[in-house]
Amino acid sequence: MKILNFITTRRILLALILPTLLLSACSKDKDDQKDDSNSFMLKDTRYSVNIASLQLQNNSSGMSDAVILLTGGNGSRIGTTSFIVSFSTAGGINGTYTAASGGNVGTHGTYAAHLATYSIQNGGDLQTGGYATGPLKITSHGNNEYSVEFTVKYNDNTEASANIKRIFTIP
Repeated sequence: MKILNFITTRRILLALILPTLLLSACSKDKDDQKDDSNSFMLKDTRYSVNIASLQLQNNSSGMSDAVILLTGGNGSRIGTTSFIVSFSTAGGINGTYTAASGGNVGTHGTYAAHLATYSIQNGGDLQTGGYATGPLKITSHGNNEYSVEFTVKYNDNTEASANIKRIFTIP
């Protein structure tokens, strides 16, 4: 049930931010995207981050989950990556997470591999993929500022990477 709530929450979140992305992400020129600390690579293209969101949910079992969503633009392209991580509420979100599947989903220090997804929209074309593997590191710096680092490969061999430090929207 917990994962279903995250899937529903993620779909609602994407539905709310997609119109904003279409207006703001397309306005970036490729030459303006030199700041690697505010961008991510997805399928050999660098996307300048327009939206970085982190949604937290504490569970009664002493564990917490967080949905991390990064959305960025590159010319007419819009790229999105998302992860759902699980961590000990008492220990906090800081740490390096590994992909988990089956019975390991929801355990401390993991992200749900089958729910780690990406999308690339280029005009009317939409490409999506999922089931990521690879390390994901999160560091909280206080006041909603986080560093997010990852190098992952999806089941269709698409690669994504980032080393971002910025203020995240906490809905």
